Amino acid sequence: WCMKCDYISSGSVPVGTEITQEEFTANFNKHKKESLKDVQFKFNADGTVEASGMLEDPRLKGPVYARGRPVVTGNRSVQFHILYIEVGRAGMPSDQASDMQKKADELAREFFAKNPGFSVEELVVEEGRLRFRGTYPETIEGIPGSVPAPFI
Repeated sequence: WCMKCDYISSGSVPVGTEITQEEFTANFNKHKKESLKDVQFKFNADGTVEASGMLEDPRLKGPVYARGRPVVTGNRSVQFHILYIEVGRAGMPSDQASDMQKKADELAREFFAKNPGFSVEELVVEEGRLRFRGTYPETIEGIPGSVPAPFI
């Protein structure tokens, strides 16, 4: 699974699963993001997700922290409502946070467009884990010679 890798998916199979925050963190870091390093996720009992890591962008470097809540807005639509973002040790101004919200929403739209077999019936954040019920593509094939685009 790589949000920005080139691949083709087809078909659909029903899925009901749970993933721990440790498994999610390991999977996220396995697919290296050029701008984000050493990202850790925490799933909270109040339904929020926290993420922290190091931003290594030519324009901006340093620690980054975000807290938000995934919201299922339709069976083929999920938004991540960003509640707080910090870059360095300063909170992000609201206009920049709004830009990040738009970028997160666009990534989700691109993901659903690229994966017609993916749908969400239930997405629940609980203490230490994420529960998912829906459908997942039956086959996912990488496109030979493709290189993942930068995440940010």
